[in-house]
Amino acid sequence: MNRFTQGNSRRYFRYSIQCKYFVSPELLESTTDLYSNGIDYFNRATEDNILHLKTQVMHKLHRLRAHQQIFLRIVSDIFEKFDMVMGYLRMLNRGEEIASRKIYWQNQQYLLSGFKGLQTLQEEAPKTYELLLQIEKQFIRYTEMIQETVDNSTSTRLHICDYPEAFRFKPQIREKFLHSGEAVNNSDLLQMILSLEQLFEKGFEPFTNLATDYLLYQKHESWIKRDLNLSACGLRFADTRLYPNLTRADVKLSLENSYAEIIELDGKIVRSRYLAQQSLNETAVDFYFPKSKDQQELLAYLHRLETNESMQRWNYAGNQ
Repeated sequence: MNRFTQGNSRRYFRYSIQCKYFVSPELLESTTDLYSNGIDYFNRATEDNILHLKTQVMHKLHRLRAHQQIFLRIVSDIFEKFDMVMGYLRMLNRGEEIASRKIYWQNQQYLLSGFKGLQTLQEEAPKTYELLLQIEKQFIRYTEMIQETVDNSTSTRLHICDYPEAFRFKPQIREKFLHSGEAVNNSDLLQMILSLEQLFEKGFEPFTNLATDYLLYQKHESWIKRDLNLSACGLRFADTRLYPNLTRADVKLSLENSYAEIIELDGKIVRSRYLAQQSLNETAVDFYFPKSKDQQELLAYLHRLETNESMQRWNYAGNQ
């Protein structure tokens, strides 16, 4: 039974909003070689996205007519290097020691050497070369950050540098075409390149989520808005993180037009499960024994949402 029962909180409905929030499981002593906060960042949600996007890349690659052998060589090298870095992220996610492995040091410079065959396109297809060069730079940048984390982390401290790109992958090529309004649906080549960029975005997402949770927990001004289903009794959201079920958690909310900068609530993760259709994990948290001040701020916020919704329905009914 939900413990958030003070006052008249149960009369409030759930609202789907965009909100800045943080959910952090209650930390136990880490028993892994590298520090772990208990959240599973690299799980089936990420694995399914990677498989789906790789399939998209290969599908578009086989439809190309020009320079297909060159692109096959480039994509093969991209997949090989990408898979190696994803292996490091899986190990980092499990808290396994990586830097002590000989193969890690043997491949360190190889992963930063760029993609084989890319230079071949510089004269034959310069525009395509420039787009793939952006993807190469993104890959090298994130690989460097991951290597820096691996090299300097311990069982008590995770080393993540406070780089802006560590918190959010910027899909530069996708944003460029969306901004220009250029059509890409009729170009298998552009769709392949965009799928490669999205593959990197989803593949490096466990690292960006880890960096965000580790470095920004106390920096609410740097949080980004995310979709959230909120009520007085708890919250629900979907992303690629998988939280440990039946674990106590600290919840922080940054609500618009609230007198409190941050509302802090004690919670319990009552459900964190995989949703195959969305390739995301759904997490539900119940609130427990809130402080009166935080409870009042949350209820006041929900009351404003309830009032606004009632007024909208009233106006809609009046216009019928």
